[in-house]
Amino acid sequence: MSVAIGVSCCGLHCLAGEESDQAKLCSSPDGKIAIRANDEIYGMALDFDFYDVSSGRSLGRIKGSDCLRNVAFVCRWSPKGTHVAVLMFYGTKCSKLLIFERGKDGQMSEIPMAVPVPEKEYAKAKLKPDLGPNHGGASLNGLGMWKGENSVELLCGTWLDRIGWDFREDEDAADLTLMVFFNVKIVEKKAVVGNIRPHALMSNDAMVALAEKKQVITDDDDS
Repeated sequence: MSVAIGVSCCGLHCLAGEESDQAKLCSSPDGKIAIRANDEIYGMALDFDFYDVSSGRSLGRIKGSDCLRNVAFVCRWSPKGTHVAVLMFYGTKCSKLLIFERGKDGQMSEIPMAVPVPEKEYAKAKLKPDLGPNHGGASLNGLGMWKGENSVELLCGTWLDRIGWDFREDEDAADLTLMVFFNVKIVEKKAVVGNIRPHALMSNDAMVALAEKKQVITDDDDS
């Protein structure tokens, strides 16, 4: 069984199992490529791939997505559709960033990317307060704008729910986000990460406002 999965350059998406055809909303700029789920069993989508909308032909598997629940995708394609940045959500708190290149034959190939570690970048910048050894929270990733066909801004971080051993959920400490903006340039099928910019801890509301200002998609229900 093949089911279309929501992807688009503006963040619109549909979940696996929906009956309506969202191909026009969930496709590359030319409308020829989308993402689908295959072999769904007991509500668990076991595999995902890019596919040719007109023929149904597979154009490349999305690796690392086996046996993951609650999977959804948001994509941002480069203006001419030669590259796509993918934000894959799974489980209850997890997401990850991927980049794919579209070959002349239409095949989609993942470009390996070393995403910065938010906590390390925060510490390297000597920002305060210290996160401490026992901080935690859900992953916070986002898709920024493409600058031409080969350069895109991305966001990695954490929705913090505790900071250090002495963390208390009060108005001064709760509701914080750790954000690191960075740029990726595609050079000879390699993702070169640079311009890493960690931010001081921000409230969720401030983070949302900054992401909107920078036109960064951070959630799978953004539109």
